[in-house]
Amino acid sequence: MKKIYLSGASLCFLLAACGGGSSTSTAPVAVVTPVVTLDAVTSASAATASQLGLSALTGNSSTASVYDLVADVGDSWRLTLNQDGSFSIRVLSTQYGLSDLSGTYSKTTSGSLVTLTGANGSFDLKLDTRTSTLVGRVKLGAIAATVTGSSYALPASLSNLAGIYNFIGKGRNASNGGSPSTVAGTISLDASGKSVTVCVGGQANANGTCSNVSTQTAAQAPVTLTVQTNNADGRLHLQQNGSEFGTLTVQAGDRGAVLVFDHYGYNTDTPPVMRSGALYAVKQQALTGSELNGSWDCADAGTAIASLSVSGSVIQATLLPSTTAATNNLSFNKVNDANNLFSINGFAVNVASGDSISQGALVLPLSSSLFAVERVAAKSVALCRLSK
Repeated sequence: MKKIYLSGASLCFLLAACGGGSSTSTAPVAVVTPVVTLDAVTSASAATASQLGLSALTGNSSTASVYDLVADVGDSWRLTLNQDGSFSIRVLSTQYGLSDLSGTYSKTTSGSLVTLTGANGSFDLKLDTRTSTLVGRVKLGAIAATVTGSSYALPASLSNLAGIYNFIGKGRNASNGGSPSTVAGTISLDASGKSVTVCVGGQANANGTCSNVSTQTAAQAPVTLTVQTNNADGRLHLQQNGSEFGTLTVQAGDRGAVLVFDHYGYNTDTPPVMRSGALYAVKQQALTGSELNGSWDCADAGTAIASLSVSGSVIQATLLPSTTAATNNLSFNKVNDANNLFSINGFAVNVASGDSISQGALVLPLSSSLFAVERVAAKSVALCRLSK
C-alpha cells in the first residue's frame, strides 16, 4: 500500500474546518520512492553473502570487476574485467608453469546472464548477476580448463563456514593428465571453520565421524584437513598431515555457501606423483526436484561436452558433437552403487533410459546457475552452467 504524506494545509482541506480566512494553499506533491523487489534467487544469494560475512575481492571498483577462478585442472587464476573492454588473468597458483595473460573482451547481456568472450579464444564465460557466479571455459597458455568463481573474498571469520557439505570432485596426474579419478561424499567444517572432516562415500557428522550411506559399501575412514590462515599470499590453504592439499574459495549460492577447492598435492606412490583437480561443495539440504529446471551447457577440461534441457526429473541430453537428444531420468536426494539407490539429501542420480542404476551419474546442484555432474566413463566431472 502506498503511503501519501499530507501537509497541514491539505489536511485542513480534507477536514474543511480549519479557519484562516479565505486564503488558500497548495499541498506539495508527495514523492514516493519505488520499492525494488529482488527476485528469489538474488535475495537468497544476498542472504548467503550476509550470513557468511562476505565482501568484495580487493580490486573491485566502479571501473573493474575481479573474480577468483578455480580451474578444474587444479589451478587458481584471478580475472579482472575492466570497463574499457580490456582484461587480465593473473596466475595465483599453477601446476603447469603458466604465465599471466591480458587482452580484450566483449560482452552481451540477456536477462540476468552476461556472456563474456575473450579475444583470440581466451575465454567463453557466463556471469549470473543474481549470484555473482562466473562459469565457463578458459584457455591459458597450453592449458584449457573449465572454471568457476566469484567476486567474493573469504569471510574474516571462518566459523561462518561451519556446517555439513556435499561434495564431488576429480583429480588427475598433473604431468600428463593420466590416471583420472572422481570422488564424492560429504564434509564437515567444525565450529571454528578450521578443521575439515572428509567422508568419501559416507555421511559426515558434526562430531568428526563418518556414517555409511550404502548398506553394501562402507564409507572410507574420515580424512582431516586443516585450514591455514597465515599464508603470505592471503589465501586459505588446506593441509593434510602437514602436506599441501590446495586452496579454498567461496561463492554466495542461493542455496547456501558453495565451496570450491583447488586441489593439488603428491600422492603416496613411490616415487610420489603430483595430483591436481578440483572439488565442489555445497551446504547439505534436501532437494525439491525443481533445482535443475532450465537449459544448460556443460564442459569438462575446457571442452564443451553437452547441452541439456531439464524439467523436473526428466533431462533431454545432447552429447556433443551429436545433435540428437536422448532422455535421461533424475532421482533426487539419492546416490547409487552397483545395484541400488540410497537416500541422502542434496545429491541426485542421472540415469539414461535403458541404462542400469550402476551406470548412473552422480549430480550435485550447487546454485541456480551451476551444477556438477560425474562423467562415469571418462572418470571425470563436468560443470554445467545455465545457458539462457
